[in-house]
Order: sequence, then C-alpha cells, then structure tokens
Amino acid sequence: MKQKIENKRDYDKERKELFDNAMKEVDPRIQKTIELIEKINNSNVQIKYELSTSCYSTTI
Repeated sequence: MKQKIENKRDYDKERKELFDNAMKEVDPRIQKTIELIEKINNSNVQIKYELSTSCYSTTI
C-alpha cells in the first residue's frame, strides 16, 4: 500500500509542465493576450469578493 502512495501522480504539476511547454511554442502576442486574460480573471475574482463582502459592512 505504501508503494501505491509513492507512485501517485501529481496531475497539477504535470498540467503546469504541459502548459508551460506549450506556451514556449506560442506566438508572443498570443502569450501576452493569455497573460492579460489571466490577470483580468484574477482581478475579477477579487472585485467580486470585495463587492460580496462590502454589503455586510454597510449599515442602513
């Protein structure tokens, strides 16, 4: 049973490696666009979180 745990694949690591290797072959303009979209998505999550928490601090 211990051997099964040692042989467990790290899918997140493999996915990141595959993505990084694929990005090396992508046109730099497309790569910058993908990075910009990732930044927008990450900031969008932060904005949604701030909006959802701000309603709790508002008093009427």
